[in-house]
Amino acid sequence: MRTALLRVRFSFRAFDSRFPLFMEPPYGGQKMRATWFAFLLLLLAAEALAQSKPCTLDQWISVAETSSPSLIAADARVEAAGHDAEGAGNWPAPVVGYGWFVRPVETRLGPQEHKLSLTQALPVFGRSGLRSRTAAAAAEATRARRQATSEAIRYRLTLLWNELWLLEQSRQIAAEDLQLVGALHASALSQYRAGRVSQAAVVRIELELERSRDALRRQEDERAPLLARINAELGRGSFEDLSGGDRLSASGHAPPLESLRVQLSGNAGLAAARGQSTVAQSRSELASRERWPSLSIGGDYIFIGEAIQPGLKDSGQDAILLRAALQLPWPTAGASDQAARQKALQVAARADESALALQLAAELESVHFDYREASRRLELLDISLIPSADLALSVTRSSFAAGESSVGDLIEIRRTRLNLARELVSVSAERANSIARLELLVSAPFHPVEED
Repeated sequence: MRTALLRVRFSFRAFDSRFPLFMEPPYGGQKMRATWFAFLLLLLAAEALAQSKPCTLDQWISVAETSSPSLIAADARVEAAGHDAEGAGNWPAPVVGYGWFVRPVETRLGPQEHKLSLTQALPVFGRSGLRSRTAAAAAEATRARRQATSEAIRYRLTLLWNELWLLEQSRQIAAEDLQLVGALHASALSQYRAGRVSQAAVVRIELELERSRDALRRQEDERAPLLARINAELGRGSFEDLSGGDRLSASGHAPPLESLRVQLSGNAGLAAARGQSTVAQSRSELASRERWPSLSIGGDYIFIGEAIQPGLKDSGQDAILLRAALQLPWPTAGASDQAARQKALQVAARADESALALQLAAELESVHFDYREASRRLELLDISLIPSADLALSVTRSSFAAGESSVGDLIEIRRTRLNLARELVSVSAERANSIARLELLVSAPFHPVEED
């Protein structure tokens, strides 16, 4: 803000130098300066407000990336897993000890009074490298889960974006229908005054008019709860306003099914399952190696006092003791159970990975079918059904004005046209949602080829 004010002041100086007469009394002066300064401050405030109000789908996603609690938690887990991976291959910490002889042990060179000891366990038989690989695989699986969380949020925001578009289109359709029914009501009143239709026919159209008004009010009231759901996904307050939904998230063609089958292996959830399977395999191997012997080395520095016999050579010379220990695992049931448990978890992780791969493959077939079906219905509505309904409505209105059609015929064709218009926008949203679901399945946003 300070930088912006400095720029404003600099611009005023430049304005004074270029247009000195304009800034002098009676046209300018201090009052004019204050007016221009307030005007520029309003412009800056409006720009800041516009920047804080996301209005595109990409801006929605950017806001969610920085404020979504789910992604904040996922980022924290990724960071924690990274720290675990960094220290997983380190050697165990050495053990430093101190001992004091309550009763000094007399030796030829003098009494043993106290000692210092140092012990270091050695990660033999590849345990250190295996722990490091296990932690690295766990960190990679955590990153894949974070990616899956991000893509799931993007998918849910895309659905909400399309739902907001659908709500706005439905509101416009309801408003146009209300205008149409109002025109039909006016025509029916004219026919009633001319004695061509009965009062019951006018009442029927008035009922349709009230229904149209109620439908429009319902469409307008549905915006508030939808915005609350969107703000919750964005990690914002439920009452914060936002804009968007001015167009569908996608309107072109999705890639062929054969291409998507190849890309399915890159699914983030499947990558996380593969990573978890690798972690389970490493843990199973590590548990089996825990039953192998372990080695440790160390040394003691023994402090020796002066010998009782005076003049003895090397009297009071400290002693150094080197140690090596081999820990032999005792064949207990606990170690065997732990190894068997990790082996069972490895089998379960592999089965989960296979099940997820089959589920994703089946879902890909189903979603691509939904996309093709929505495309077919959209083409049928746009090319055939809606133009035919428009023509039928126009002909029926003309016939009704001429007294050749009844109010029932007019209401029926108007309802048919209204339902087709609603179906058109609904199918358009379903088609865009299918494309978003396909992007989620392959974890790679593609750019649909725009239709001609």
